[in-house]
Amino acid sequence: MEDGFGVRFLPPTNLLVGVVLSVVSGTENLVGGLVIDGLSGAILAGLGRGFNAVRTAEGVERRPRSPPEDSDDTWARLANIEYDPKYDRLLALLLFLVGVGSVAAIPFVDPGNGPPVLRLLLVGLFGPRTALVTYGVGRA
Repeated sequence: MEDGFGVRFLPPTNLLVGVVLSVVSGTENLVGGLVIDGLSGAILAGLGRGFNAVRTAEGVERRPRSPPEDSDDTWARLANIEYDPKYDRLLALLLFLVGVGSVAAIPFVDPGNGPPVLRLLLVGLFGPRTALVTYGVGRA
């Protein structure tokens, strides 16, 4: 048996099992079954991207990819961007104003609508706190 035999047949089998479970479980679970099937397929595709196919004298082998260099990491490059610290203060001020504004808007919202009032309250609670954290991190 070839080394990568199961890897080739795993995604189609995964798709078949996901679709069958979605259809058998009824219409209320159809979307959930398809989402779970899509997520597990994405995991399998991510695992497959971790390997390179290399042609050798014996045939084709799967070998792990070499880890990327630090200079190739997009997130590391974005984290090292220098910017003016005044933007931290502007962001803190904006977050504070959004938080205070959302608390001030609560009396003008119909109390029968529960979710909008709750959303405004949550934004009002977290707005000034994130402003303080942003200001504190900017000064550290």
